[in-house]
Amino acid sequence: MSKKKNNNRSTKKSPKQQSPAKQSARRAAQEERRQHKIKKAKRDRILLSAGVMAVVLAVIAFAVVSSRPETGETEATAWDLPALDSDLDDGTNGRFTLASYEGTPLVANFFASWCAACEGELPAFRAASEEFEGELEIVFVNSNETGNWRPMAERTGITDQPLLRDINGAGGNGLYRSLGGSGGMPLTVFYDAQGRVLQVDRGALTTETLAARLDQLYGIRS
Repeated sequence: MSKKKNNNRSTKKSPKQQSPAKQSARRAAQEERRQHKIKKAKRDRILLSAGVMAVVLAVIAFAVVSSRPETGETEATAWDLPALDSDLDDGTNGRFTLASYEGTPLVANFFASWCAACEGELPAFRAASEEFEGELEIVFVNSNETGNWRPMAERTGITDQPLLRDINGAGGNGLYRSLGGSGGMPLTVFYDAQGRVLQVDRGALTTETLAARLDQLYGIRS
């Protein structure tokens, strides 16, 4: 007796074809997503370009302002400088000029916060300013500054003295350069009563050397 083999063949049904309307809607959705990505990428590029341009303009504006000469003069024998601390009510209206000291000998001592030698000599100049008040004027000029001048000024007791801010030049050293300064500090210039330069000392002065200068140039003794 023969047996019949039943061949159970599984047949796969092909997926139903989407209707034209659904196909069209799917294509429209894909196109919408594509257009959205394109618009977003374009918007991001515009925002990035605007941000870069803003930074560039800010840098240019800062460079222009930084390089613009400040109001004042830095000629060695005709200077006009702003007060170092505009908050101090010193009766100068925020300005110091060499011409305003005409009739009295003047010493201008240059200092900067980074100059250890400056800090060493400042007390001697402050003491001389107090001792010879009425006979001699001493002013302190902050020049070539790269930091905060105030702590040094407070430590050395010159905050109640005439404090001037050098301007122009490379980093605020126009007057310093006019007097022959070449990078080192401190620097001290001695003027006669007519505003003429008598002597320029480069480097720190000891108390004894300063006293000798005042005697030699002005005949002033302790």
